[in-house]
Amino acid sequence: TDDPSEVAIGGHIGWLRGFDSLSGDSVLTSRAVTFDTRLKLGPAEILGEAFVGQAIAGLGGGGVGQNAGVAGAPVRTKGGWGQVNIRPRTGWMLGGGCGVDDPKDADVLPNGRFRNFVCEGHVEWRPPGPLVFGFEFRQLKTRYQAGDFTANHLNLAAGFRF
Repeated sequence: TDDPSEVAIGGHIGWLRGFDSLSGDSVLTSRAVTFDTRLKLGPAEILGEAFVGQAIAGLGGGGVGQNAGVAGAPVRTKGGWGQVNIRPRTGWMLGGGCGVDDPKDADVLPNGRFRNFVCEGHVEWRPPGPLVFGFEFRQLKTRYQAGDFTANHLNLAAGFRF
């Protein structure tokens, strides 16, 4: 694309109903600070985001999808992702990236998720005309108290632009 490079910072604050183990009810403060960037360097594009916050499951699953943890307190987390795309010639894009979401272990319930890590590689081909084809392989690792669990995911896509 011909979009320019960009750098941004963001913030979020909100409130949601939680569950306090002593009183039975509470209001959690959800908050986050983010930094994201997109840098175009000739045929290459570097994208990334970093975040830190608490009770941010509703913002893309931060805290590995967990708002409240031990004693109903907000789960604090930090993470980010980075990706590189290269367009070696017209119609082709290939790239890869990795991301992590790492809640503070002391905040996570014993049966909760302690860390998510993912890496992926992808290829996209847009031949002349309206067709689009894509391939992506992704490996996800989630850490539980019992250990790490891994899932592999393969995407094949075909599309029609109109």
